[in-house]
Amino acid sequence: MYLIDSNIVIGTWNTYPPAIFRSLWDEFADLIPGGDLYFHKEVKRELTAWSSEQSEWFSKHVPDDRVLAPIQSEVEKYVEVSAWAQFERTPKLTQKAVDSFLNAADSWLVAGG
Repeated sequence: MYLIDSNIVIGTWNTYPPAIFRSLWDEFADLIPGGDLYFHKEVKRELTAWSSEQSEWFSKHVPDDRVLAPIQSEVEKYVEVSAWAQFERTPKLTQKAVDSFLNAADSWLVAGG
């Protein structure tokens, strides 16, 4: 199983735009249903938060069964990751950096291990 982060879609889109690299995006889309590619619920939230070509692509090609919701053990780890980011990290993060980390899918992906 491969858990895909938002930056994979966004970075690849910006570097290899579908208008030029159509076959890459067709192959990527073909790998999603029934394959080993999954997206976390928070990644979906990030990618669909704004109306964009990337969000349209995501909505069209990623079925709900490829979007994983957090399970209880992941929620418990997220609490630990949150505490680490806020109180335990050395050197200490600014509150802005903590907020940015916790409001991004990355913190959930770390918790998911």
